[in-house]
Amino acid sequence: MVDVTIFLNDLGGGGAERVMLSIAEGFAARGYRVDLVSIKHQGAYVGEQPKNVRVLFFNRSRLIFGLWDLVRYLKTTPPKILLSALQTTNFLAIIAGLLAGGSSRIIPTVHSHVSHDAKVSTRWKRKLEPYLVRLLYPLVDDLIAVSDNVKRDLESLGVEGQKIHRIYNPIVTPKLLAQTKERVHHPWFEEPSIPLLMAVGRLHPMKDYPLLMEAMARVRLIRPVRLMILGEGPQRSDLEALKARLGLSECIALLGFVENPVAYLKAARLLVVSSRWEGFSNVLVEALLVGTPVVSTDCGGPREVLRDGLYGRLVPVNDPEQLAGAILNALDESPNREALIQRAHDFDLDQVMEAYERVCWGPKAP
Repeated sequence: MVDVTIFLNDLGGGGAERVMLSIAEGFAARGYRVDLVSIKHQGAYVGEQPKNVRVLFFNRSRLIFGLWDLVRYLKTTPPKILLSALQTTNFLAIIAGLLAGGSSRIIPTVHSHVSHDAKVSTRWKRKLEPYLVRLLYPLVDDLIAVSDNVKRDLESLGVEGQKIHRIYNPIVTPKLLAQTKERVHHPWFEEPSIPLLMAVGRLHPMKDYPLLMEAMARVRLIRPVRLMILGEGPQRSDLEALKARLGLSECIALLGFVENPVAYLKAARLLVVSSRWEGFSNVLVEALLVGTPVVSTDCGGPREVLRDGLYGRLVPVNDPEQLAGAILNALDESPNREALIQRAHDFDLDQVMEAYERVCWGPKAP
């Protein structure tokens, strides 16, 4: 019998998908029988599944078309635990569990602020999510939130707090530690006299890269700096146009998706997170792990990762002036890199897996 099934829509290159792959790896390393089930056979992480994990693709074009595949899977190969991630996938997992007869324990993991997502999105599906949370999440006994901030958001939507377990993301894994030793090459790395800033994440409105570019324009009035943005997404053409309009074409590079962002972070003087909201912020931990200082908007999860600003600067959301000031101040400081690295290890895979085991199996995990 399968002990744990990780259920995803696809193996896209997002942070939540990478986290769930790490959790699958963590369970397998502890001797559990693990399946990884995906609706779509697509995404940047296809082919990167952990060892000793069976991978099943339903090969459906849309999430909803995989409902009966999942019901059939839960009936024929019922895992003891099914862990899902991201809202619509969580909803489908709960419905499939009910239709399959309830033999598997469904535990959704929530990686973002549902209420904020619904408020700012123009998509009707997003607008419905708070109502579906109120309808479906009470039907499960346990949920996992990736930060206290996300937990409070779920509570504000009526989910019982005692059902919600806050477990931070497992960022520091053997694979990530190996990646920190790799080197990447770019001409900008060869000019240490010009500080290099780094931003990592999909080109999406929630990351607010226009804000970062406006801050860059202010910083450039005072000192030369460069910025690399790692990630791909729907805003690429708009961001390319904005950097040209601001006269920043020579000092901002949009490099797209890269397989090893931590190697870039290691070569940078500073990581900047400009997001409007973040459930957690995996990239902050990656930067801390290689001793790179960070500046972040105070947009939810980053406050917890940085312990209220102890391990990095926090600035208000949507304030380019304060973001620019924090960048300039951070560039003039000498960080305590050992303290940053030590903080990153609070998000070690082994520690996180102990928390997952307690939720899945209770205090006497097998």
